[in-house]
Amino acid sequence: MAKKQRKRVARVEEASETLRGYLLPILGLLALWLLMEALVNPRGEFPLNDDWCYARAAFTLLREHKLAFLDIVPMTLVSQAICGALFCLVLGPTFTALRLSTVALGFVGLAATYAMLREAGVPRWIAFFGCAVVALNPLYFNLSNTFMTDVPFSAFALVSLYLYVLALKRDSLTWAAAGTAMACVATLTRQMGVILPVAFMAGCLAKDGARVRSLLRPVGAVVITIGVLLVYQKWLRATGRMTSYYSYQAKMYSDFLDADIHKMLAGLWDVVRNAYVYLGLFALPYSIIALARKWDAISARLRRRNWIAAAASFVIVMVNLIHKHQWMPLKKRQGDIIFDFGIGPSLLRDVSVDSLPNLPTASHWLWVCVSILGALGGALLVAHVLGAIEAVVARKSEKACAANRGFTALILTAIILYLAPIVPLTVFAYFDRYFVCAVPLMIILVALTTGPLEKPARACVVAALLATLAMGVFTVGAARDYLEWNRTRWLILDELMVKHHVPADSIDGGYEFNGWYHYKGPKQRWWRVVRDDYLLAFGPVPAFQEIGRYPYQRWMPPGEGHILVLRKIRPKDIP
Repeated sequence: MAKKQRKRVARVEEASETLRGYLLPILGLLALWLLMEALVNPRGEFPLNDDWCYARAAFTLLREHKLAFLDIVPMTLVSQAICGALFCLVLGPTFTALRLSTVALGFVGLAATYAMLREAGVPRWIAFFGCAVVALNPLYFNLSNTFMTDVPFSAFALVSLYLYVLALKRDSLTWAAAGTAMACVATLTRQMGVILPVAFMAGCLAKDGARVRSLLRPVGAVVITIGVLLVYQKWLRATGRMTSYYSYQAKMYSDFLDADIHKMLAGLWDVVRNAYVYLGLFALPYSIIALARKWDAISARLRRRNWIAAAASFVIVMVNLIHKHQWMPLKKRQGDIIFDFGIGPSLLRDVSVDSLPNLPTASHWLWVCVSILGALGGALLVAHVLGAIEAVVARKSEKACAANRGFTALILTAIILYLAPIVPLTVFAYFDRYFVCAVPLMIILVALTTGPLEKPARACVVAALLATLAMGVFTVGAARDYLEWNRTRWLILDELMVKHHVPADSIDGGYEFNGWYHYKGPKQRWWRVVRDDYLLAFGPVPAFQEIGRYPYQRWMPPGEGHILVLRKIRPKDIP
C-alpha cells in the first residue's frame, strides 16, 4: 500500500513539474504572441511580398481539391498549402486565414524552441526569455504575418529537431520515426528539409560513434526523407506539375561552382560576414545572459583560445565594415525584410524600382551602433560555435555527456547545413530572411555550450532586457506599420477599380498587386506592370502628377505617412 502511495505521489510530482516546466511557460509565450498580434492586427485581404503566388496554391487546393503551382514557385510548398487550405476551410478562403495559419505555425516554432532549451538544461525563465527573443525577432515576427514559406518551414524543422533530440536522449525508435515524419513535412515545404535527418545522423555519430546499430536509425531517416522528396519530384514530372523555377536554385549552385575561385571566396565571405552580424545581433540578448554561465565540457585553456579567436573575428569584420562603409541593414535588395527604419519590403515603384528617397530614414550613427552591437554578438557566437565543435570532438564516457554531445552535434550540424546552401546563391543575391531559422538554432547552441545558471549577474539581466525591449519596440512597431500601409494601399486600389472604374491593367499598384492581377508566366518581367496610367507611391515621382493622398499612422518613426495616387502626365497635359 505504501509503495502504491509513493508511486501516486511520484506521478503527481512529475505532473506538477511538467505543468510548471512546460505548460505554464508555453501559455505565457502564447499570451505574449497574441498580444503582439493584437498590436499589429494581421487582418486584411491582400498579399504580402511573394506570398501571392503561394496563396494561389492554397486557394486552388481548397476550391479544386488538387495541387497546382504557378510556374515561378521554386519550392515543394505542399505542407504549407495544405495547412493554409485547412485554415481557409474553417475561416473562409481569405488572405487573413492564410496569414493566421502562419501565425499559428510561428507559435509552434516558439514552443519547439522552448522545449529544446529545456532539454538543454536551461531554467524555465531563461528558456522563456530565449523564446521571447525569437518571438521579437524582426525577421521571424514579420514573416509570421505573411504566407511566406520561411516561418512554416522553420516551425516544421524545429519540431523535427526536437523529436530527434528526444530520440537521442532516450534512445527511442518511436521518437526517431516521429522526427523523420516531421522532417518529411518540412521537406514538402522546402527541399532543404532533407538536412534534418543528416543532422540527426551527426548527433548519433557524436553520441554513440560509428557503430552499425547506432547508424541504422539515422541512415533510415535520411533514406526515407530523400525518398519522399524524389517520389514527389517524380510525381510532379509525371503529372506535368513541375514548375520552371523548381530547379532554379540548382542552376545557381552550378553557376557558382563554375565561377572562378575569387568569386567563390567573395560569395563565401559575403554570407559569413552578414550571418555574423545579423545572427550576432538577433541572438545578442540571450548571449548577454549567457555571459555569466560557465561550461565545463572544455578546458579553461580552450575557452581562452576561443575568446581570442572571437576577438580576432570581431576586429576583422569591423575593419571590413569600416573599409566598405557598409552598415546595417547590410542587405538592401527588393524582397529583403529589414530596411532603413522598417521591416517588410516596400514594394511600390518609387522606392523599390526608382530608388527615390520617399521613406523616412534613421540616423547614420544609429546604424553604425547597431552594426557594432551585431559584430559584438557575432564574436560571442564564434566563441560558442568553437566551444560546440570542441565539445563534439572531445570523447567522454559518461552517458549524460554523450547525450549532450549528440544534442550539440545535432544543432551545430543543422546550423551549418542550413547556412551552407546560401553561399552559392550570392550569384543572384540571397535575402536576409534566409537567416530566420538559424536564429532559434543559434540560441539553442548558446544554451548547450554554457552550464546551468539560476541567477545571472544583475548587470547582464538589465543589459539583456534593454536589448530585447529595443528590438521588440522596433519589431512590433515596424510590423504594424508594414501591415497598416498595405491595408491603406489595397483600400485605395479597391476604390480605384470599383468606385472609379479604373481597369486593373491601367494601374501600377506595386509588386504584389501586379503579380496577383497581371501574372502571365515565368518569362514576364519581375514587376509585371501592364500600363502605368495610374501609379501608387510613397511620394512624388517624375512624369506623374498627384491626384490623391491617403494618410496612415506610422509608429516607426512616429508620425503620419501617405500613399499617393499619381496619374501619368501626357504630352497634351503639359502647358
